Order: sequence, then structure tokens, then C-alpha cells
Amino acid sequence: MVAGLDIDVGSVKGSAHGDGGVRGGTTLLRFTEAMVGGDDVELSAARKALEKLLGPDVVVDTAAVAAAFQMMNRVANATGTPLDATLEGLTAGIREQLEFDYPSTNPGQGSNPQRTE
Repeated sequence: MVAGLDIDVGSVKGSAHGDGGVRGGTTLLRFTEAMVGGDDVELSAARKALEKLLGPDVVVDTAAVAAAFQMMNRVANATGTPLDATLEGLTAGIREQLEFDYPSTNPGQGSNPQRTE
């Protein structure tokens, strides 16, 4: 359950089938994966499929959210910024579902497999 919706975040990890409980979820995931995949032909095809299914505004919104998420994570990783206690608590469930942990402000808790400390 995410924000009151029955969403299967396993879609992000590739462990779920279907749309993950999100209208157009498979197409959205295809587009976001193509954004970081480096294949311009696939990116163009995924963008066109998303636009056809959900409209041009969703393409713009999806690209903006994905880009902002990518930027924030790169900055946080590069600077070694840990999660504060509030955010750590708010994101515990989804981080557990995604099998992802991040450096904690609490000594000895949390880790980020993408960086060495």
C-alpha cells in the first residue's frame, strides 16, 4: 500500500507482473528504464508508446520526475548525505520492499551498496 493505493513496487525490481497497480505502469516503467538505458531507438519508441497511451503531459511529467529523482540521488550519494530520522522512518516500508537501504543518521544503521564509506 503506497499513498492509499494498492501498488506493487516489485514492478520497479522486475519481480511483479503487469502494471503494478498503476494505470500504464508497464509503459511508464519502459519509458523510465529507456531514459537511463542509452538506447536512443528504444527511448523514442517508449516515449511514443507512453504518449499514445497516457498523453503528452504524462511524458513530460514522467521525464521531469525521473530526472529530478536521478539528480537528487546523485547529489546525495556524491556528498554522503544520510537520511534524517524522519525520512528514514517514512521510507522504511518502501525501502524494505525494494531491498534498498541508505546511510542512516543513526550510527551503525543503514548502508548504501553503491558507495564505500
